[in-house]
Amino acid sequence: MNSEPIKKPEFRLTRLFSLDVIRGIAAFFMVNGHFIYDTMSKDPKLQFTKSFFFMAENFIYTVGWTMFFLIIGIGLAISTQRYKLKKVSFEVRLYHVLKRTIILVIIQYVYNLVNFGFLSSDYYKLYFGPYSNTDFTYFFNPISSFSHSNLIAQIALWSFVVFILMELPTVARVIIAVVVAYFGYYVFAVQGNMFFYILTGEIFGTYLVNELGKGNTERVYKLILFFGIILFCIGLPLHIVTVNNRIFVDNIFYISQLIQSQSGKTRLYSGVTNYADYLASPGFILYSLGAVFMLFASLFWILDVKKKKSKIFRPFILWGNLTLTLYVTHFILLYQFVYNLELYLYFSLVTFMTWNLLLCIFIYIGAVFWSRYKFKYSLEWIIRKYS
Repeated sequence: MNSEPIKKPEFRLTRLFSLDVIRGIAAFFMVNGHFIYDTMSKDPKLQFTKSFFFMAENFIYTVGWTMFFLIIGIGLAISTQRYKLKKVSFEVRLYHVLKRTIILVIIQYVYNLVNFGFLSSDYYKLYFGPYSNTDFTYFFNPISSFSHSNLIAQIALWSFVVFILMELPTVARVIIAVVVAYFGYYVFAVQGNMFFYILTGEIFGTYLVNELGKGNTERVYKLILFFGIILFCIGLPLHIVTVNNRIFVDNIFYISQLIQSQSGKTRLYSGVTNYADYLASPGFILYSLGAVFMLFASLFWILDVKKKKSKIFRPFILWGNLTLTLYVTHFILLYQFVYNLELYLYFSLVTFMTWNLLLCIFIYIGAVFWSRYKFKYSLEWIIRKYS
């Protein structure tokens, strides 16, 4: 009796709820973190507020920077693997990514027009192109000074570059990531740091998909947790040294501003040291990568291995579906209302926390209703539909 060999079922990449939750946490850090920086840091009279802001910035919400760009790289890897499983050619995938890149650049232009075009300040001018401190006449320049008014276009460009690099062997991409981590900031400023995280996320995402395809779920969890702990333990002391240096420099600047303000020469402002230098420091890179990997390992085990679906994660899943939409709208809210109406002058620690709590509740309720219509007309929906 002839017996045919049993065919192994084809691997089907299922949705990873851990990634959805982490994407939502990154969006939460983004919204709350930007409001922390642009409100509480403006209040020089409240030293407790300033200290709270400083600790939150250095040890909590800046991890969202790493998380945000890692997720972009992981999503790119998973999307590419899905297309490969469907036997979609490289040319078709390239066309898809190119269309997405163009759409993101268009969104950047519309965002700049709406956000800065309505402002009367001389600092912001009506123009057609991402903003730069030195030149606002170019189409868009990935090595320009970093600003939220060219971030979307930069993400589009670096994601496209990473997509091309995915055709290289893993070893080559790892070498490029290491080189970019070390030299990227000196060549591309903070955009090099962004490029590093997106590329690292793609390498990690590709590894994740390959291991899940082999059925090595438990091995994935253990390795991610192990490397997360190692990176965190190595990076934390280095990161503390970096933070201490920032505290020293910041206090010197604050004292000088205090002296000048008392002499009537300038308005007192709570200064912060070079943010870009800080994000590119080895301590922060290792510390934040370790923190994100540990968080992902924990969520992966709970949501994707043990399949425990708790309602506590639902707000983050909803937020994660609107990351780009939230990015655009929260900055418009920040500049059109908080800045134009000078609301930040009335923000103490308590009023700030109350403002953020109400904002988060409003976003959650809106996301719940919007989810019933599958987030139709959101920026994410537009990208999916037309790319």
